[in-house]
Amino acid sequence: MNRQELFNKFLEVMNRFAQIKAIVAVKDGFIMTTPFTICGSLFLLIACLPIPGWNELMVSMFGENWAAPLFAVCGGTFNILALIVVVCVTYKYVANEGLDGMTAAGLALAAFVIIIPPEVVLESGEVVGNVIPKNWAGSNGIITALLVAFATSYIYCYCVKNHIGIKMPESVPGGVVRAFEALTPGFLVFLLASIIWGVCHFAGNTSAPELVFSMIQTPLQSLTDTLFGGTVIVG
Repeated sequence: MNRQELFNKFLEVMNRFAQIKAIVAVKDGFIMTTPFTICGSLFLLIACLPIPGWNELMVSMFGENWAAPLFAVCGGTFNILALIVVVCVTYKYVANEGLDGMTAAGLALAAFVIIIPPEVVLESGEVVGNVIPKNWAGSNGIITALLVAFATSYIYCYCVKNHIGIKMPESVPGGVVRAFEALTPGFLVFLLASIIWGVCHFAGNTSAPELVFSMIQTPLQSLTDTLFGGTVIVG
């Protein structure tokens, strides 16, 4: 086998890989996140512009907290990136199947919120509950968000395509039919999320994003600093 034949074989394998439903959804979903990441980057750049004397100049004009509104934009983009990813990837996966992607995206978002930690610990040690911790709603929770998106998309598509759920008369408006179609997959998704939360909390005293981060995401981040990891990324 010469070099050209080997290259053609490689392209054939990669083309098949690129056509996997989950890969297409990830590609299209992350493209949808582009406005959030680019706009957040622009505001972060303005807040931390690498020009000598920039911060001092802005402080003299607008006061000490001049960059707070800019960092608020970063908090509303980068720090909730996992929430954005779970919505976008689920939407694209289900929409590519010709189904109601928006409803499925809402189910995935709710499922992701269910399994993330329900409280944050302050520096003083005080525990604050009934919050969405940005630590896990941001980049640290992206792998978990992808897993939730895939699971929700599969359950939703399977139930709708196989007509598993409440049957509505033909006279019922389409919007109502789609809402009732989502009841069964929604129940199954939330049931699965509830089981995952319970197992992680009661058996491991942890949460799903923390578990995924320690077992998958941290090793992957370490891998990128190696020659092998860099070669895979470039490939």
